[in-house]
Amino acid sequence: MKRDMDLIERTPEERGVKGRIAGTKIGVHGVIQLLVDGETEESLAEFLGVTREQVEACKVYYWEHKKEIDFINWSMTNREYELKRIS
Repeated sequence: MKRDMDLIERTPEERGVKGRIAGTKIGVHGVIQLLVDGETEESLAEFLGVTREQVEACKVYYWEHKKEIDFINWSMTNREYELKRIS
């Protein structure tokens, strides 16, 4: 079994660094938001084409970088709200 840190990579982005499932463009913040929204680990792994182990690694990464992930998800939620409000 790979270590959780081997399954997640931190990639530089325009506005900081974001965690992603290694070898993909799938952000940890998106996986966490889908889990919060009620998706199961099994259905999420199947939908995204990743392993359950990778989804678990996202959860571990989240708890180690909670403030970072919460801020990203909060920012995205506010941006969506603002876009709906001005439409």
